[in-house]
Amino acid sequence: MKCTRENEVSVLSSGSGFYIGTIDAEDGAPYCRVSEYYRNKVLAETALEKMTFTVRNCIENQFCSGGRCFVLVPKKPLAEDHVDGKKGN
Repeated sequence: MKCTRENEVSVLSSGSGFYIGTIDAEDGAPYCRVSEYYRNKVLAETALEKMTFTVRNCIENQFCSGGRCFVLVPKKPLAEDHVDGKKGN
């Protein structure tokens, strides 16, 4: 699956946890975080596979998507799947 900038959408990780995001096709570095953070990789992979994550609405993603809404239209995740315990919008 790819975003509107043709970057691959996949499960990535940082010091804050696992998330769904994109990797820059040119340099292989993380480019854009699309979802909230998840407690573990399995939860993030399941959310991506089933499209049950909430797409973050932020300037970062507007830049990544070329000023358009992100191409994915996922369902809302369960609150217990997120690190902060909050449901998405």
